[in-house]
Amino acid sequence: MKTSTLFVIALLASSYVFSQPTYNFEDLSKAYKGENAVIIKNNRTYEIGLKKGELQISSTSELGFTVLEDKATISSEHEISYSPGFYEIESLEASSYVLKDGQKYKRHKVKDFEDYSDYSGYVFYDDTRHRKFYFPGLTKGTYAEVTHTYTYLRPQFLGGYFFQPGSWSTLESNLTVIVEEGIEVAFSVFGDTSGIDFSQTTDRGKTTYHWEKKNSLSKKYFNDAPPSRYYVPHIFVRVNSYTYKGEKKKVLENTKDLYRFNREFLNEVNKQAISSGIQHVVDSLKKINDNTDTLIQNIFYWVQNNIKYIAIEDGLGGYVPRQANDIYENKYGDCKDKSSIITCMLNAANIPSHMVWIGSRDLPYRYEELPTPNVDNHMIAAVYRNNGWIFLDGTASHVQYGYPTNFIQGKEAMIAIDEDSFTVAEVPIVPASENLMSDSMFMRIEDGVILADGRVQIEKMQKFRVTQILLNMKEEDRRKRFEDLNRKGNNKCKVESMEILDFENRNVPLHLKYSISIPDYVRDIDNNLYMNMWLSKSYVAAKIDTLKRNGIPKEVDYTYTDHQYYELEIPAGYTLTAENLPASVNYKQGDIQLNYSYKLVGNKIIFDYRFTVDTLLINQEHFADWNNAIDLLNKAYGEIIVLKKQP
Repeated sequence: MKTSTLFVIALLASSYVFSQPTYNFEDLSKAYKGENAVIIKNNRTYEIGLKKGELQISSTSELGFTVLEDKATISSEHEISYSPGFYEIESLEASSYVLKDGQKYKRHKVKDFEDYSDYSGYVFYDDTRHRKFYFPGLTKGTYAEVTHTYTYLRPQFLGGYFFQPGSWSTLESNLTVIVEEGIEVAFSVFGDTSGIDFSQTTDRGKTTYHWEKKNSLSKKYFNDAPPSRYYVPHIFVRVNSYTYKGEKKKVLENTKDLYRFNREFLNEVNKQAISSGIQHVVDSLKKINDNTDTLIQNIFYWVQNNIKYIAIEDGLGGYVPRQANDIYENKYGDCKDKSSIITCMLNAANIPSHMVWIGSRDLPYRYEELPTPNVDNHMIAAVYRNNGWIFLDGTASHVQYGYPTNFIQGKEAMIAIDEDSFTVAEVPIVPASENLMSDSMFMRIEDGVILADGRVQIEKMQKFRVTQILLNMKEEDRRKRFEDLNRKGNNKCKVESMEILDFENRNVPLHLKYSISIPDYVRDIDNNLYMNMWLSKSYVAAKIDTLKRNGIPKEVDYTYTDHQYYELEIPAGYTLTAENLPASVNYKQGDIQLNYSYKLVGNKIIFDYRFTVDTLLINQEHFADWNNAIDLLNKAYGEIIVLKKQP
């Protein structure tokens, strides 16, 4: 999935004038003790003007940082991204100032630069190239500085500026936008903007907008956090319109302008007659079942099964989908190409369908607040059925028809209706009750060993996750992963048998039938048996450290419900009364729900546990909802049932 090029730009931004560092290194080391490096300056200036009726736009960026500790985590490798035909590097300089004898600096200018392409993700506008270089002598005390200037060939790609371009503390950040008279600009501001000073001045026909932030403290990395765009302050600059000789020309004032811009890239897509090969596939699928909903499903599955995802882009290819006829012949394509052939095949079956622009969950923006190409990074297809939109993401090789992939749930989609009209619809979030993983196990104790037969049922997004991971594995490796899933109790657990059902059938849950044995789990003490019914303790270390996290949200891949139903047959000669069972717990706060209970039914102990997370993002105000549930679980993990030996 394409990450924001502009975030990389901010991360690697650079310096106008190279000069000796003016700070005292010892003072800096004391002030930021324990940190590997600190950003001294992180500045960018946009200049937006007119020349002969055409917009002339450039930006100059500067980044300077000091290495505080000799750590392998500080790489000397840096790069600047650019996109030929959209925004290009006009100039680039970089230098290291190596501290000698703790007093003087010696400058080492970077002389070698290497350009390369790196295709990744779902490839929506990904013709990005990178200019890579290495800072020489990057050791403790070194001050590194890089400056570059972009020229924008298309005004839609001005992008965003991040006041804190990485995890390091940042002493000073400045964004300046200088705009000539007759040009109307707008700014979309995101993240925590406290502590940012803003000023606006006009002089000699130019308006200068300036933002400044000092002393941003370092950010810790959390692997379950959303991208920093969700919380780090940043600003996107865009040109609304400009006036030349009394004529106003619109650029990107609102979503209508963005759609007009996007739509240009579809004007020549699939205008020719469809190939006989595509028509043959559609007709064959019709013969199998011509029910409209079933036909949509089967066309979608055909594309999933037969069109391989490959990302190869160049120039405008990052925006323009290929022709469906070519995709069919080549049997590969990227996200736009898969959307192209899905809509083509559906239209050939007389089923109206639409191409769709959408941002993945990596991007926290909505179309009204950011009507620029930075709002989306992916393309899918959609059909309108039964008073609602069904979203078809061809890049997801095994998602069930009718369900959106987890990485676009909750996001806005811009749906192309025709040349002049569109609609923006929100992709639904699949409720946690449907994303179920349920483990039912029936246990007995023989000679101190637990013997159990069980069945796991995995549904919707939980199944999608499992199949996405395991689909391309060899059967032997896949089986081993499933065996690992069924091991519980202790590391001596052995999977005696296992059967995998409906792994490749998208429309039904995945089932695992298994038998396991767990030695040395039940403890025999003074002729009594001690048993812990929590054979899986998934949340031992799951509590959110609210102090370290400092407000950074916790992201959830998808909503989910985990369910365990265990029956334990009480061995002959042992007894247990209901009064000696642990108490039940029923907890619900916000989108977090925890329920578990123990019951005695005849000679069986029935343990029933359910944990539900019905949100994709846990913000700071809901940390306590999560932590309270985890505290209850960790307390419960220690609960012991004592089966007493009958006299």
